[in-house]
Amino acid sequence: DECCDIHIHYYYCKPDIDTIYPLNLPQCRVWVENKECSYDSKKSLWHKFAVFISNKWYSLIVIVVVICMIIPFCVFIKDFSWNENDNELIPPSSDSMVTRSYILNEYPEGVIYPYELVITTKSDIDVFSTQYEKLTTNLMDSFTQYPDYFSNTSYTCINYFNGHSISGRAMKWLYNDDLYKWFFDKSVSPDKTTTRCTFIPLFNPIEQSSERLDFVRGIINNVTQYNTDYNVYVRGFEVDISDSMVVCFKYFPIIVIVLFGIVLIITGISFQSLIVPLRVVFSTVTTVLWTYGFASFVFCNDYFDWTADIMAESSGLFWVVPVITFPIIIGLSSDYDVFLFSRIMEFRRKGLSTKLSVIVGVEKAGYLISYAGIIMAVAFSGLFLSNVLMLNQFAFILTFSVLLDTFVVRSLLLPAIVNILGELNWFPRKYKIVTSDYEDYYRNEQIEEDKKKERNEMLYYASLPSNGLNTDEENNNGIPPSLTNTTEVPEPDTQVGQGDYVKIEDTIEPVEDPAHN
Repeated sequence: DECCDIHIHYYYCKPDIDTIYPLNLPQCRVWVENKECSYDSKKSLWHKFAVFISNKWYSLIVIVVVICMIIPFCVFIKDFSWNENDNELIPPSSDSMVTRSYILNEYPEGVIYPYELVITTKSDIDVFSTQYEKLTTNLMDSFTQYPDYFSNTSYTCINYFNGHSISGRAMKWLYNDDLYKWFFDKSVSPDKTTTRCTFIPLFNPIEQSSERLDFVRGIINNVTQYNTDYNVYVRGFEVDISDSMVVCFKYFPIIVIVLFGIVLIITGISFQSLIVPLRVVFSTVTTVLWTYGFASFVFCNDYFDWTADIMAESSGLFWVVPVITFPIIIGLSSDYDVFLFSRIMEFRRKGLSTKLSVIVGVEKAGYLISYAGIIMAVAFSGLFLSNVLMLNQFAFILTFSVLLDTFVVRSLLLPAIVNILGELNWFPRKYKIVTSDYEDYYRNEQIEEDKKKERNEMLYYASLPSNGLNTDEENNNGIPPSLTNTTEVPEPDTQVGQGDYVKIEDTIEPVEDPAHN
């Protein structure tokens, strides 16, 4: 009898080692999406909170409470001040500050940051002229009229030493001395028309720097108006800092107006509403007032002087702190506001009522904003580890503003205001209300999530490499369950891709040799 040998052929394409990671990436994505689908937002704390605050009476209470909490801190804004004290910029235990304390014990305070007077002529008059001698004499006479601020040794120049002036003729004679020649060449320009003089006041130029600098410049202006051949300028490290501070705060109101103007324009165009920009500005101003009011309470008063010596020695914020932190606060506050309100508006455009949109928006985005705020606060709080007071002030303002904005303004004030305004939020646009029932929305959402989960499962099996067939695949002739109705069994000569395994049709081959029987 002719016997037959039945051969069943399985073809499996084993993936190359270089393709393992790309094949696994879809699996990770599907796993994450399935985890998201398994999250029941209806049972979340954010949903319960959103439902609570969706009551208009509760929303009104929240708004009133938040405003009442702001008022006490706003009172301290009247004490808000800034300074340029170097002890807020330099670590108190550094060698520089230790040396500074020794110097101040032995010398006048002004020796740390002395002024430098630059005297230049408007014509070709040189420093040996009688006009120059008259100018310098008048300057010193004017300064010494204020003995609490200046002494006759405060001024040192090529023709004035230790309270004594010398004539131009005496300077020419002293020029033959090597020491005086070195000092003269160092202080006078090559054309002999400009002079640099050292001016050491008895006061500390850092304290009330702008007022005292104006006082010095006022004395100089009174002298130069009678000596029109010369211009006298004041410069120095402290003068540069003071002028920079004055200019910055001169334009600071313009910066505030421009920033809020940009916020109004961008939010108005983005949300196509007249009400939304005003609400964004209101909530941002709330954050700013609360933050700087609290900062003024801590750093501009003596309530916390007991915490550290540097707190007792300082008065106010270092001047760059409010200038730099203000735009950062505006950016972060507006960013969180837009992020949450965009979610609310997304659901409103889908047909959910404003009340339901707030509930769904808060439960969907509330936890994300909270996580983002916590991460940002932790990052900013790292500056607390520094022993530089200026950096501690940065840390305090930025950390407090982020936490305040995350857990009070965005989580409480924004949903409350949106609930109170209702459909007025979208003025002048109007959106159709399809549903205002959360159960209807939740039911439809569950249907969509089930479809998404089923689709992810199909993608998962399509991208899953295997070293063999499992039970389900054996029952389905070697094909994954999710692909039973969608995948065609290829012919024996069909090219199979890497990572796929299929069962090829059984083949019966006749065997002529009885030995094989």
